[in-house]
Amino acid sequence: LRQASSAFWNSPESCAERLRSTVELLLDDQGIPRNARKAKGGLRHLVLAERIERAGEKNRRLRDVSDFLSSIRLFGNAGTHATVDDEIIAEGLQFIQEALFRVYDPKPSVQELAAKRVKMGKRAVPKK
Repeated sequence: LRQASSAFWNSPESCAERLRSTVELLLDDQGIPRNARKAKGGLRHLVLAERIERAGEKNRRLRDVSDFLSSIRLFGNAGTHATVDDEIIAEGLQFIQEALFRVYDPKPSVQELAAKRVKMGKRAVPKK
């Protein structure tokens, strides 16, 4: 991620590729495999789109950020094969930041906090 940030001004394409690599590393860290078993034995490499899809099936937090991860994947692909503008890269940096926060430092919603207060008896529940 540091490499992506430092490449932002000099090489937006390189930045996009490094953001894509950050998604790969995030999935590695979350235990999403890079390979899958073939029906007839052996292993096959999973492309990033497949890994993102599998991540969403395995983990709610990853499912919640799958649109961010898929967008970054597409930005990275574009950076490999074409010129990308600064706005796309800035958006990609925002997407990866949001994805990382949601996966590694999730904040409960207001409703979740309210439900916990009720459950713990710290908020009155109307009686019949």
